[in-house]
Amino acid sequence: MATLPGCNLLPETQNYELTLNMSVDGLVHSASVVQQVHCHKGVGAFGGMDAGGCYVNGEALPLDLGKRGKIFLILRDGPRRVGTPGRTLGDVEKMVWHLGIGGDDRVRNRKCWTPAMDRLPAFVAFQDRNDPKTVVQVDPDNLQPAFGDRVTFDNLWVCRTSKPVTRGRIERELPWLTRMGMKGRSSQLDGGFGQILGGPISQWFSKIDFER
Repeated sequence: MATLPGCNLLPETQNYELTLNMSVDGLVHSASVVQQVHCHKGVGAFGGMDAGGCYVNGEALPLDLGKRGKIFLILRDGPRRVGTPGRTLGDVEKMVWHLGIGGDDRVRNRKCWTPAMDRLPAFVAFQDRNDPKTVVQVDPDNLQPAFGDRVTFDNLWVCRTSKPVTRGRIERELPWLTRMGMKGRSSQLDGGFGQILGGPISQWFSKIDFER
């Protein structure tokens, strides 16, 4: 989250329930997660809006597709920014704005809405969920490579809610998250401590993409 030094910050916190719907052989599969978005509006010295930023508390959204496997909607912006140098926490702030949570009060105060395809967060899957290095990025427009034929993305609903933030579920799905970033361990999915152009896709994902 980026802010300018010397600004007074006006906090705004709201919980949102994300519900992901996908179909397998015509049968709809759904799952939901509650995340919390906290935004600051920067107020300049003369009372004008100056700078601000947003961050997210919560977990990634796992969806069970039965025999086809599981897909995860993670806590970062969509596929345009994966695998590019200089990834920062700004990716989660861009995710917030692309989901339609940021913006003027008329937009933010909607009860429920569905973001456009080009504004969805990133999707990933694992060839082996016990091994974080086997992460693959998934294109919701083309799910066949990861899950086979007749698997389609239906929609993602975002709704304001008073429900508590979801906690604990993602670590049950991916137990190795509990060990990441502790006692000198890497928080990157590839186990490394840096990002190299041309390296495995797992180096571009880390623990904070799944829980924060």
